[in-house]
Amino acid sequence: METVIQNLIDNAVKYSLPDTEIMIDVNGKTLSVSNQTEPLTKSELKQMWQPYFRKDKSRSQKGNGLGLSIVKSILDLHEAKYSVEMTGNILAITVKPETSQKKRSDVQSVDEGGRLQQRER
Repeated sequence: METVIQNLIDNAVKYSLPDTEIMIDVNGKTLSVSNQTEPLTKSELKQMWQPYFRKDKSRSQKGNGLGLSIVKSILDLHEAKYSVEMTGNILAITVKPETSQKKRSDVQSVDEGGRLQQRER
């Protein structure tokens, strides 16, 4: 999750409007990173999680457009909930780790009779 936090903050630093603040809020297990930026369309908000997506005006920025797609991959792997919201020129990305007590049955073993067994962990 360190990479998630680092990439979210790095993205906010790169794309914030000049002389504006980046807001980082931690409330329990929920993290929110907000910054003032050029407004994004609904389509751009969906595309921003895709590899190599960069808004046209940001093409001169350092980076390759992979940061948020890496964030999405990590969050999906951890089954975390995340959202993005654009209010005026404020972009807010919120992350909340999955807290349900799901049982995982992805451990397999072979019993004495050679049969494949699923074990819950």
